[in-house]
Amino acid sequence: MDSQKKIITITGYKGGVGKSTTAVHLATFFSELGKTVLVDGDQNRTALAWSKRGSFPFPAVDERQALKVIADAQFVVIDTPARPDSDDLKELEAV
Repeated sequence: MDSQKKIITITGYKGGVGKSTTAVHLATFFSELGKTVLVDGDQNRTALAWSKRGSFPFPAVDERQALKVIADAQFVVIDTPARPDSDDLKELEAV
């Protein structure tokens, strides 16, 4: 497998559309392929709350902790806040 880090960003224009659920499912899938980290950037911190209630096969962190734990990850799944502004979307396109 390619050793380059893969970053998958889940975003949406409204809340309640399944971003966090999608992020958790994708992170679970990718964790079977290599070291995966889920970054919960959503203000609700849904994925972090779920990770504390059960056990994920990958670490789930907020965006403040991300740089500390993604260095050796092969896959990084990012659950973004709902209703991103135009500048946020342009930044995501540049990556």
